[in-house]
Amino acid sequence: MNTLEKVERYLWNLLVLLTQALNTILGGNPDEATSSRCWRLQHKTGWKQLRKLVDFMLGENHCELAYISESARVEAWKRGA
Repeated sequence: MNTLEKVERYLWNLLVLLTQALNTILGGNPDEATSSRCWRLQHKTGWKQLRKLVDFMLGENHCELAYISESARVEAWKRGA
């Protein structure tokens, strides 16, 4: 892994840390990303608006894709992968 790849990986890990910290501050699971939670709870007051804002800022369907990724990660963990 070259230096640029190491820096990119480090920055990605920081982003994951920040989104999980925000979700924890909002009373959620510390191992779930805020985007995933926005998708999962979009039927509740406030979460749909937050989902729309996040999707606007980070790209169409970002929250849905985060939820799918999070779900796959949890299932893989349950299987011991």
